[in-house]
This record gives sequence, C-alpha cells and structure tokens, in this order.
Amino acid sequence: MSGHEHGDSWREMRRDLRSLLTAAGVPMRQIGPASQAAGYTGPLTSLSTISSYLKDVEQPIGTDTVILEGLVTQLLALIPPRNGDATLRLWTDAREWKLRWETLRDTPQSGAHGPLSLMTAPMQLGLLTGWDGAGDAVLLSEDAEASWLGHPRLVRLANVVGELQQLGLPVEAHRIARILLDAAAELFPPQGEQMLAARHTAAYWTGEAGDAAAARAETETLLTDCLSALGAGHTLTHLARLRLAVWEERCDHTLQARRLFRTCADAPDAPDRLRLLARLGVARSLRDVDEAVSAGQVENLLHDLEDAYGVRHPVLLAARLDAAWARYEPAMDSADVRGVVETLKAEAVDALGSDHPVTLRIRTSHVLITAGESMLDADLVERLADDARQVRRDVQRVCGGGEPSVFNLRAVETTCVAQSDPEQARILQESLVEEARKQLGDRHRVALGVQYHLAWTTHRYIGADAARSLYEQWLSEATAVLGADSRSVLAGRHALAISVAVSEGMKAARPLYEELLADQTHQLGADHPQTLLTRVGYVVLVCEVESPTEALALAESLLADQIGVQGQEHWRVLLTRRIICHYRMLLEGTAAVLPAYSELLADYVQAFGVDHYDARRLRARRDKLQAGLKQASKYRRACANRPDWAGSGPAAPLVVRAALARAVLDTDGPAAALPLYAELLPELERVRLGGQETVDARQILEAHSPDTRPRH
Repeated sequence: MSGHEHGDSWREMRRDLRSLLTAAGVPMRQIGPASQAAGYTGPLTSLSTISSYLKDVEQPIGTDTVILEGLVTQLLALIPPRNGDATLRLWTDAREWKLRWETLRDTPQSGAHGPLSLMTAPMQLGLLTGWDGAGDAVLLSEDAEASWLGHPRLVRLANVVGELQQLGLPVEAHRIARILLDAAAELFPPQGEQMLAARHTAAYWTGEAGDAAAARAETETLLTDCLSALGAGHTLTHLARLRLAVWEERCDHTLQARRLFRTCADAPDAPDRLRLLARLGVARSLRDVDEAVSAGQVENLLHDLEDAYGVRHPVLLAARLDAAWARYEPAMDSADVRGVVETLKAEAVDALGSDHPVTLRIRTSHVLITAGESMLDADLVERLADDARQVRRDVQRVCGGGEPSVFNLRAVETTCVAQSDPEQARILQESLVEEARKQLGDRHRVALGVQYHLAWTTHRYIGADAARSLYEQWLSEATAVLGADSRSVLAGRHALAISVAVSEGMKAARPLYEELLADQTHQLGADHPQTLLTRVGYVVLVCEVESPTEALALAESLLADQIGVQGQEHWRVLLTRRIICHYRMLLEGTAAVLPAYSELLADYVQAFGVDHYDARRLRARRDKLQAGLKQASKYRRACANRPDWAGSGPAAPLVVRAALARAVLDTDGPAAALPLYAELLPELERVRLGGQETVDARQILEAHSPDTRPRH
C-alpha cells in the first residue's frame, strides 16, 4: 500500500538525507566548495535550501526532485564507496530515491499535506503586465495636431514621423519630431497654434521613445500653455489633457490619470473621438478598483470604437485585449483569455504587422498568459522560452531596452531557466529585480511585478522557506504603492499564507488565512473568485487544525458556491473536487473514492485535453491507487502473518492492527473497517500511542458517527 501505511514519511526521508550529510563529513556551508574540489561540476545548492531540506518536519522536500538531485550528487561526491553501507544504498540509486519521493508526494495523508501540494501561490500575471505602455499609443496618436502645423515643411516632417511610426521606429520618430519642433520655432511665435502643435508632436514622441516621465512634464507644461493661449475649448487643449492622462497612467499615477480621463470624457466641446478615447481611458483605469466593472465598460465601448475606427484599427484591437485582461484578473481562467489573445494576435499581425506597438503588446500578452499554464508543464517550457525570447528581442529592437514589457518577458525567460537550474534562475531574477527598480523606479508596477515573480519562482522551485521573506518584503512595498485594498496585495497575502502553511504548518498560517478571508469578504464579497480561492486554502487549514470531517463539509459547501460563480469546468472547481476526493479517501477508503477520481479525470480531459499537466498528474494518481488496491490482499496477509514487522516494542502490535484496519478501509470500505477501529482506538489511547495511527482512528470513527455535526 502507501508509504504512509508502511511507516515511510517525509520526516523519515529528511532523516535519511541528514544521515547522508553526516557521512559526507562536512558542514552545510562547505558542501559546495568541497564537492567542487571532489570533481562535482553541476549547479550548487544554496545554504538556505539545504537548511530547509534538512529540517525535521513532515513536509515535502522541495516541489520536485531537480534541486534535491543536485544536493545528493554533491554529497555522494564527498563519500568514498563503502560496500553494504545502508546510507549510501538509499541514495546511490537515483531512480529508487526519486520513486520514493514521488510515492510520498502522491500518498494520501491525514492533515493538509496532500491538498496543500495542490495549492500554488497566485502567479499574478496581471500585476506582471501592469499597464506597460506598449499599447498606449492608441490613445495618444490622434493626429489632431497635424492640421494645426500650418506650414508645408512642418507637414512633410509630420508625415515622415507618421511613416516611422508605422514602421515601428519610435526612436527615429522622436528624432524627426525634435527636428520638426526646431523648425517650428524658427517660423512661429511660442504661443502660436503651430508652435503648440509642434510641441504636442515632440512631447508625444519623447514618451514613445521611452521617457514617460519627461513626456509627462512636457505635456503638463503644454496643457498650461494651451489653456493660456488657446482657451479651454480648443482641440489642442483637450488633446493635451488626454495625453497627460495617459502619461500619468504610464508613470503609475492612476488616480490622477482617472481624474483627467473623466474631465476629458465629460467635456461637451471636445471632439467626439477624443471623448471616446477618454472614456476608454476611464474604463481601463478602473481595473485596479473593480476588474469586472472595467471589463464591462471596455466591452460596452467596443461597438462605438468599431464604428469610429473600423475593425482593424489598433484602437479596437487594443481595447479588446484590455477587456480580455480585465476579465482574466478576477477569475484567472487562462484558457478563456488565451483563446481571445491568440485570435487577437493573428488579427493584429495581419492588420498592423508584427512590429506595431499594439501587435507587440498583444504578442507579449500571449507569452504571459501562456506562461500561466506552461510553467506547470516541463514539456512546454522550452517552447515558451523561445517565444518569450523572440518577442523580447522584437520589443527591444522596436521600442528599446527600457520598454517595461522587456522586463516582463525577461521574467518569463528566467522562470523557464528554473525548470532545469533553480539556483541560476534565482540569481538571474535577483539581478533583473535590481535592474528594473533602477531603470523604472521602486514604485513602478512592472518593477513590483518582477519582484513578485522572484518570490513566486523561489516558492515554486526552491521552497516556501526561502520565499517567505521575499513575499513579506514585496507586500510591504506593494501596499505602500498600490494600497492595502489592491487586488494584487490581497493575492500577495494569500501567497504569503500558503508559504507559511507549507514551511511552518497550517496552525501558523491560520491567523493569516482568517484575516485575509475577512478582508476579502468585506472588500470583494463572499462569492468573488479571489475570496473563493482563499476559502479553498481555509478548507485545508480546517482539515489539519480541526478534522477532515469538518473540512469535507466546508469543501462541499464551497464547491456549490464555486459552480454557481465559475461553472463546472473552471480549474478551481476541479481543484476543489480533487480535495474532496482526498478527504473522502481518508475517511472512506480508496475503493469508495476511485469512481469519483475516474469521473474527475474524465472532466479534466474534457475541459483541458488528454495531455494537460493536471490530467496527466491525476491519471498517474488514479493508476497508483488502482495498483495499490490490487496489492491490498497481499498486504493484509502480511499484517496477519508477520505481526513483528513493526518491531518488538509494546506498541508494535497496535501499529500492525492500525495498518490492517487501514487496509480493510481501503479495500472493503467503512462498514468493514469501523469495528476494527472501534476496538483499536481505546487501546491506542490507553497506551498513549501518539502519532498518525491514533489520529486516523479517531477521525475515521468521528466521520461515521451519527452524532457528528460540523462546527463550521
């Protein structure tokens, strides 16, 4: 049967790893240098990772075997071969110890460890993208100033700027715009319409060439001068206010941007197109406040935008992308938004070319949304890395290395490295964070997104212990920038709670979960998708802190709420069903729950395809359970024929009887096992045998007692 039932555990495997370190005969901090001196040439394991792997806790050793294999190889390089050494035999056969690791990972255990392994920190793709500015030209490029230039030479220069824009050459366009400005200064007075129109062009291309802060300052001064020279109702004045709103947004002054957008949208004497673009700006800026409202407002504008610009215009294509991202944020359903983005990418390449700023924004979004799925599947990572690299090179070539989306794409590339070399990925991401903070500023959303991605990657590929301080630092800075009510901050708090649960146990995470759930319920509502996801974690908490019986009741209630909000096929709904299967197996046995596992697998395949990562993982889980049941009768005979297999101590016979009761529960169900547990529990309590056997017996009897009533 399972490793748990045979007495194996993560704690035992950690103890064996400590024995290997003892045999190596070096302190932890000397493992890297000593193994290199002994001929080891692979990546070194960080001291914090080694320390977390050696802790005496019942928790998985890492999230996969990549880093552990490197550590084992380093330690083995320090130990001379010794025939018959039990410690060496455990670790020299990599296939065997990896199978042990995988068996422990897939073994049903009481407490949170099984379901907790399904909980991953939110990747926060929306935070990573932010409003990176790559598509903001759709709000800025209204060529209203061209009709005010008033001189053939200036008009020809403006036409050259327009051609360079179409070719995706913003730096060159900025250079010609400055020539246009100098030419206008020789021809017209400073407060003339022609000169103000030329300043519009120059300020706009200052921002498009990569300096949003300078463009903001130039446009702010320009707005003041337009008001003074032309009046509040002049088109150039309205255009200056609209463009200033966009630069405010790109500089992360969201509230100020929203106020300016609203002023533009409400101006009755502004041109219709400018008012329409301002309404689009208002809708986009609401994404931080309420994603659903933002998405709804953008979608309501699509018909008007299509009438004003046509179906192939960058304004419409970018607005459709904005709507897709706003819909994604609360539900985090990557499959839905990926289909929209794939369609948009094909349309944009056909209509605008692959180097247009809006096309580049859509291509970047496609990489990011694909990353949300591919990071879980090693088979897709190489292709994702190639796509991210190609799009990043195109963005750098067109927009320059300082374009914020370059940092987004580099974050994806470094995460792909983590699949094979987590320590190298960590070094690359730490450098990337420093570079983003230096170039964009500490408070820039993309810099915050890259910083969060470092914490997320560390959590997934190195360990929750190492990630905790990174989450805490990020939360402190993000709260100062985004506010405590920000959706991103709330999601970051959930990531911290998960890391604490994995590294220290659910009791330590309980106050974090309860405070977060209260805040989300108050701010977002009980049925908001983020609140529902936190409730999944709370179910796992209740199982460890209270009992599987109460957790199962909570999970079934949660499932009904999730289906009502997200539908039957949403991945979070399927996640909750997996957790329910796990708790039912703890309480009812393997045979009773196998049909539910098979049904769940069929639904995964229907929703995501036969080769999806989760479908493959669930299929392997079901197959192992089926294989375990086939061996159950042999295991039961072993319990009956070898009562000494658990040792010779006074509690050993009770350990054997507990294992037999579990085997009966798995094969024949509760009706056959309950009498065994009812007879066994008083004896376990009488001899005060602690550990999992007593906990299991008590919980199984409680689950099937007619007096059991969940307290939550």
